Amino acid sequence: MLIEPLDITPAGEDKSTFVEAMAKHLDISTRNIATIGDMRNDLAMFAKSGLSFAMGNAEDNVKAQATCVTGSNENDGFAEAVDQILAIDSR
Repeated sequence: MLIEPLDITPAGEDKSTFVEAMAKHLDISTRNIATIGDMRNDLAMFAKSGLSFAMGNAEDNVKAQATCVTGSNENDGFAEAVDQILAIDSR
């Protein structure tokens, strides 16, 4: 049995809304925000952020719309994304 996660957001909003809110709060461009995800509901924030990472376990269409693809959740893909973000930030 496949269990789909439940994502609840206010009407008319999606994960890109958070990217925009964080950019405003930090007084930076949304292009200076990196996002990490593995589901179709992450595509809106991928489109809004400057750098996006899809986990290796994501569907192919999610991977295709991300800037980078890391290992799966089970293979430290999140940590890999964070390492890449920190490497970029230290330049």
